Amino acid sequence: MSDYTAAHSASQNAGITKRVDMLYGEACRQFPTYETLVFEHFCSRMIETFGGDEAAPEPAAQAFTYARSDYNYLSPSEIKAAREVNRSHGICSHGLTSDTCPCGCFEFTGLEACEDSGPQQCDLMQEPAFEQDPDLVMSDEECAQLQEQWLQEEISRTSGPDMKRVSIHTTNTAIRSFLKFLWNVALTLSAARPR
Repeated sequence: MSDYTAAHSASQNAGITKRVDMLYGEACRQFPTYETLVFEHFCSRMIETFGGDEAAPEPAAQAFTYARSDYNYLSPSEIKAAREVNRSHGICSHGLTSDTCPCGCFEFTGLEACEDSGPQQCDLMQEPAFEQDPDLVMSDEECAQLQEQWLQEEISRTSGPDMKRVSIHTTNTAIRSFLKFLWNVALTLSAARPR
């Protein structure tokens, strides 16, 4: 290989490396707190920039090789398979659990509205997002009845010293609930205070 070819190849590699690094940095700036969204945005930008064929001619192949080795790039089919694995472990397409996802991915019946679309297309105000399955909704009365039934069963199974434990547990629960309420009031008041 001639010196010119080697120098041209090295500068081309540096340019590709810089471009891939720039794409990843852009994804990090756009989604600074969500690792999964950074990753998926980076992968989609790689496809937009270098095409979807990893076996394409030299510059694209080098870019995908570098992206796989340094940033764990995955193809769309690999991302879809990873989503299925994550979903089976209780993680949505945003990389969050049911307690933390702002889109409410786990509140839907059937497939999640945001699972098949990109992170930018997740609209929190979509109509299907707020439909609830009537069979899964429990009224306040039903919930209170179930709690009362459970409490009565617990009380009927206890006798003597065990009854004292139930009473102490109930008292502790009431105290804990009251303290939690006070804590929430304190947080609300401190947040409302002008600084």
